[in-house]
Amino acid sequence: MATLGKTLIAFWALVCASAEEPTRIREANFEPGFEAILRAEPILVNEGGAKLVERGGVRYFFAVGVTAVGEETASERLRQIRVGRINALRAAAEFMNPVEVRTETTLKETTSIRNINGIKTAENRKTFDDITRTKLEAILRAPPVVGSWKSNDGKLFFYAIGTKLH
Repeated sequence: MATLGKTLIAFWALVCASAEEPTRIREANFEPGFEAILRAEPILVNEGGAKLVERGGVRYFFAVGVTAVGEETASERLRQIRVGRINALRAAAEFMNPVEVRTETTLKETTSIRNINGIKTAENRKTFDDITRTKLEAILRAPPVVGSWKSNDGKLFFYAIGTKLH
C-alpha cells in the first residue's frame, strides 16, 4: 500500500509539474490580454482546435488553425497566415456546428486455384479500401485574430482567432 501511495504522489507531482511548465513556442505575437489565457491551454497552443475557456469568471472562445512552415519567404509567410486563418475558421465551424462524416469500408477476398500439369497452386488476395468523407457547412462572423506563433521546432505555424463572450 505504501508503494501505491508513493506512486500516486510521484504521478501527481509529474502532472502538476507538467501543467505548470510553460508551453515553449517562438515568434509569438499576441493581442493584449490574450497571451496568458492561450498559453494556459496547452492543447490549443500545441495542436490547434477550438475551445471555450473560462478565466476569472470571464468566458472566451478560441479557435486555432495550424499549417506547416515552408521556406522563409514573404509569399510563404502570407500562405501560412491564409491557411492558418482558414484552418482556424474550420475549427470554429466544427466546434459550433455538427459535422457530417461518412465512411465506407470494403474488404474483397479473391482465391485463385490453378492446375498446371497436375500441380495445383492457390493464391489468396485481400484488398481493403477505407474511404472517409466529411462535410461541413457554416456561416460565421469570424472572430478577430488574437495571436500567432510557431512551434518550438519552427515546423508548424499557429493562427488564433478568438473573442471574449458576454
